[in-house]
Order: sequence, then structure tokens, then C-alpha cells
Amino acid sequence: MNRRRVAIAACGLVVAGGLAGAAAWGSMDPPPQPVTIQVLDRGGHWQVQGAPSWLTDEGDTALRLRVGQQVTIRNREDVPHWVGPFRIPPKGSVTGAFREPGLVMGRCGPDVPATLRIEVQDA
Repeated sequence: MNRRRVAIAACGLVVAGGLAGAAAWGSMDPPPQPVTIQVLDRGGHWQVQGAPSWLTDEGDTALRLRVGQQVTIRNREDVPHWVGPFRIPPKGSVTGAFREPGLVMGRCGPDVPATLRIEVQDA
């Protein structure tokens, strides 16, 4: 009789542990997909692939990224562009991930109004 109780309790622990593991696995978010941003027509417009984007009331292209999400920014033009602290050379690109939440602005030159707005959110 004592062995039966031990066997039932052990079975219950195995089932409960399996359900807890399944719940933890099911609650994990999929990793964010990489995002590509390309400069179009002197930074006045930006093409975004891999994340939803929209135009703000000011006409800026806006998107949201998560901290650690991989992003590639391509500059197909013959002038440099800036996205946050990063200078993207003419015909060049940068790939990386933002490590802190915050607002990152992109523009055609250091003294040009921003035309890209990236909201970086906690993962």
C-alpha cells in the first residue's frame, strides 16, 4: 500500500513537471526577425523590411524594434546618412543591434531634419 502511494505521487510529479515545462516552453516569444532599412531618395523616404512601419504626422518613416533585434541599414545613395550615432557611408551598410531602449533618429545629413524614427523597446 505504501509503494502504491509512492508510485502515484511520483507519477503526479512527473506529469506536473512535464506540464510546467510545456507551459514555460509555450510562453516563450519567438526571436524577433532581422530588419532591413534602406535609404530612398536622399533620406526623404526609407524602405523597411521585416517590421511594420508607418508615416508619422510629420511625414517621417517610423518603426519599432526590440533591444537586441538585428537590423541592417543600407545606403544606396551617393551621400552619407546618419541613424543615431551611426554614419552609413555612400553605397555602404551597417549591421548590428541596439542595446538600450530609446528613440533613434535617422537623417540625410548632420544638419538635416530627421526623416526616420526608430523606437527601440525592451525585449
